[in-house]
Parts: sequence; C-alpha cells; structure tokens
Amino acid sequence: MQGKNSRHSYISEAKPGWIIHYFAHDLSASKIAKLSDVRRPTINQLLFKLRTRIAQLCDASSPFSGEVEVDDSYFGGRGAGGKMIVFGILERHGKGYTRIIPNATKKPLQAAIRGREAINSIIHSDG
Repeated sequence: MQGKNSRHSYISEAKPGWIIHYFAHDLSASKIAKLSDVRRPTINQLLFKLRTRIAQLCDASSPFSGEVEVDDSYFGGRGAGGKMIVFGILERHGKGYTRIIPNATKKPLQAAIRGREAINSIIHSDG
C-alpha cells in the first residue's frame, strides 16, 4: 500500500479476498479496515462497488416467472416502533428477491414488484 496521504492506494492481491470474506461475515467497515490494514475510505469504496455489483447481478437474474409469491415482513427489536419493513418476492421452486421499503403502502410495494415478474406470472399475495 502507498503512503497515508496518497490519493490512490495499492492493495495486495490477497487482500480483496479477505475483505470479501469479512464482508460476508457482516463485519463493519471499521473492523474490516483494522483487520485488513487498509484505510477506511478505501474499504468504503470497495464495499460500495461490491454492493453495487451484487445488486446488478440480482436485477439481471430477474424477471421472475411462473407462480410467484410476494409478502412483506417487519424486522427489528421488541415492540411495534422502529421496525424495518422488508418486502420479498419468491418464485416457487426458484429464486428470491428482497428489498427494504419505507412503508407497506401500495406505491412502494408496486415499485418493488414492477419489472421483476414476467407478464405471464401468477402472483400470490395475502393482500
């Protein structure tokens, strides 16, 4: 790796593999930076690129076809407040897709579904 103040840093060939390993184990960017001895801004850039690529691959594998189930679920601590809403699409006997949505009203749900199912899909929902 180059000097601390360098705009472009060099990462050895082995480090990206370890960074992905730490990412897969859901470690924070700060922890990954410490473990890999790579500066935090560089880790943030790499993780952003990794998440972007994962999203591109997920979008490329759509649309879902055949019989598809859609549903939303609430995740978080105890009690009703502050829970995260996760919307999911599951192709029966196939792949799945999830997305965090701001609320479970018609507009965000339709936006999460739109373009992800083939025109001839049969959509099963609880509402």
